[in-house]
Amino acid sequence: MVSIVERGKPRPGSSLEVVGEEFFALTGAVGLPDLFERLKQALPINAIATQWPGSVGLEWAAAFKPLEQRWAINRSEVEAALRRSALARGIVVAPADNNLQVHNHDGLIVDATGRAAAVARRKGARLLPIADLIAISCNGRMDRPAMPIIEAVPDGWWFAVGEADHTVVTYFTDAVGAAHIRSPVDLAARLASTELLVRSIELNLDGTLSRSSAVSSYLEPGAGAGWAAVGDALLARDPLTSYGLTFAVQSALHLADAYTAKGFIHDIYLQPIDVAIARYRIARQRLYLAGTAAFDRPFWHAQAFLASQGSSVPASSETGTT
Repeated sequence: MVSIVERGKPRPGSSLEVVGEEFFALTGAVGLPDLFERLKQALPINAIATQWPGSVGLEWAAAFKPLEQRWAINRSEVEAALRRSALARGIVVAPADNNLQVHNHDGLIVDATGRAAAVARRKGARLLPIADLIAISCNGRMDRPAMPIIEAVPDGWWFAVGEADHTVVTYFTDAVGAAHIRSPVDLAARLASTELLVRSIELNLDGTLSRSSAVSSYLEPGAGAGWAAVGDALLARDPLTSYGLTFAVQSALHLADAYTAKGFIHDIYLQPIDVAIARYRIARQRLYLAGTAAFDRPFWHAQAFLASQGSSVPASSETGTT
């Protein structure tokens, strides 16, 4: 029997991620060939605007040339579709809670609790930090819809994506940078110091702020006898590198490959996972080292340092509004 334990708290409804054709090919392989048609929100993305140190911004822009169509989609919608697909296949899906029984489970238990990695941590796995970020989001409007904007600033970085009158603007920073941002007016004051976003974005000053942990971490180990982690529980990616949804579906496919006639073989599962984590850490550190060279500020040095280290830290998946 396969049981999936999912996150305890729902993801913020405005959480968007940019995906490409590869993502929908993967979801077809896990039994959702019509996922694109089911989505209520799939905003076509044809380019990306970047303000990033060094050559990284140019490489991002090149990656978003229309060689592959991309879309901004709602993560909550996708997770709900995957949940329905699992239930339709007879897989037990249970929410994480304080009374979760993971040690006497009969069969394979899959940790899909997100960044909390609740099942894996009860099994003795450690969460190793790669990044320690706080995401502060506010709705606004953009004069260049269908073109995400990424911009690095001395104490963090910005990401904006959405439609003309409904754009989600997020500032990623650390605890020090987030401490004095308590309202949309405070966030707008930070936005005013940008070079690229300030010319294209207008925040809704009468709205609310959404605040969440954007900690990037990976599990050690990511699976064991009778259990395995998938998606964010296995590798919570830095939003800067995106592809969190794509990795989640890839990890599910690797899990299926490791489920043999003899049962779940965790060593088979972990082989491609370990490669994916190593590649991600290298790519992410390169982005933050570029910021370190440009700004020489504590935020960038701390993020680049975390990417090259590894020590267990408590997980956090709290979200809230102000």
